[in-house]
Amino acid sequence: MLPTKAPPSKQATPIVDHSPPRSNYSGIASKNIFNWDGVIPDALTPKGGKRKEEEQIPVPTQLPLNLIGTIVHSNPSNP
Repeated sequence: MLPTKAPPSKQATPIVDHSPPRSNYSGIASKNIFNWDGVIPDALTPKGGKRKEEEQIPVPTQLPLNLIGTIVHSNPSNP
């Protein structure tokens, strides 16, 4: 019942990476895809509507920050 030789070694299955190389994304990383021309657009307002007093004109920040992501949310109660 005792083995006389070592069990056969298991062949390691190679891990295959199917993701594209990082160089495919260099065009995205090298550009500012959110504000490429540096212009801040006007705020969206209802047709014929005016801005509320508490809303202010957007001003570019001077803080040393990088935008990582954005989210757009529509609130039906706020026309």
